[in-house]
Amino acid sequence: MKFRSIYVKAIIGLMLLSSFFGMTSLGFGIYSPQFHFIMYAKPLEEPLAPGMTDVPINFTLINANGFTLTNVNITGFSVYPFQLINYYNNTQNISILQWSPGQAISVIYYYNIENTASQGVYNISVKVSGPIGLYGHFHKTLNSSVAILATLEPQCRQYGVLPHLLNLWHLGTTTFQ
Repeated sequence: MKFRSIYVKAIIGLMLLSSFFGMTSLGFGIYSPQFHFIMYAKPLEEPLAPGMTDVPINFTLINANGFTLTNVNITGFSVYPFQLINYYNNTQNISILQWSPGQAISVIYYYNIENTASQGVYNISVKVSGPIGLYGHFHKTLNSSVAILATLEPQCRQYGVLPHLLNLWHLGTTTFQ
């Protein structure tokens, strides 16, 4: 009887201990909640084409959590075929002091589009990070899709014709000498 009660206590203790560690991915008894964000990306110049430079892309991020986040960092980075332009002194890192639930934040990053890209839909990403409790930290990569719909004619690239003038050229309303 005594052996059986020790056995039952050991099993209950292990179950409680395993459920505690199942909730704590950060250790030290700090619970790590799942973070949820909504993000979409919209180029401010369209259509996008390979070889374009300094293309502004607007990222809209929404805090879909049920709690306020503080000291959040948003960071742009390069993902083929989008190459983030060089920012002075890491100014591509944006800090948000307080981000309320449901609040939308818009961030614009500038990209160069690789010459080797073809028409299609590509992922583009930003990183969101911030503190959890006293000692923890979260990192989340958010993805959205952006379409590259046009291709620059080789002659136009050679002479530096702006991509938005290509539409006029194809319609026959503009000639280039």
